Amino acid sequence: MDSARRAKRDLQLHLLKSAINYMSPRLLGSLDVKKPETFQGQILARAFESVQRVMEAEARVGLREDANFTNMVEASKRALLFLAETDNYYMRWLGLILQELTKEVNLFGATFSYEDALKAGGRPIPLSREVFEAHRSELLDLALSGYLTRLEDLSPEEMAKLKGGWYNITFKDPGGP
Repeated sequence: MDSARRAKRDLQLHLLKSAINYMSPRLLGSLDVKKPETFQGQILARAFESVQRVMEAEARVGLREDANFTNMVEASKRALLFLAETDNYYMRWLGLILQELTKEVNLFGATFSYEDALKAGGRPIPLSREVFEAHRSELLDLALSGYLTRLEDLSPEEMAKLKGGWYNITFKDPGGP
């Protein structure tokens, strides 16, 4: 990517984050949280609860100190739940989005290849085909969300490795010790 395109992208990112960081606390202060009753609201609430547990684990190990991101996730949760619970039109569209996301994740999982796993971390990783086949599901999760997918289950030693990137997490070779 040339420097002009990188500068444009960086400016767009800065402006987007600034807008989100400005709006998130305001949404938090204006939207009440209630127990979801619609199917769409219940699914969204469970998904956000899982994400927020991982965010808490990430904060406990010192990998994230950005309150802006936490505010954005909570504001998004409240906004989507409010829409799912109060507006039938939005509720149906949110349901369709959930269905399409499910289809896309399932399609990605069905076509996730050894070659995809090799480039999933943004840099080449040493991985045999045997290890890929034995840990395909875990590697798929890692490709989609990096170390976050396993954060609650990691030992302190594995968590320490995360400072260098998720690709430092090792998988046992099925033919080895």
